[in-house]
Amino acid sequence: MAMNLEEQLEQMVAGSMYNDVTQELNTARRESVMLTREYNETWGNHKKFGKAFFRKYLVRLG
Repeated sequence: MAMNLEEQLEQMVAGSMYNDVTQELNTARRESVMLTREYNETWGNHKKFGKAFFRKYLVRLG
């Protein structure tokens, strides 16, 4: 049975086996790379992103 992205992330966090080449994970990985590049390009001027950026993309930290 195919799992959605949230279910796949739960498998990862639990340390369970999961398929790391699903379309959902590939898309999430690609988006993460793009966001990281965008953030890194602001070196010295991170205020450009503000709190809204971090609230939106880092909601699962902590």
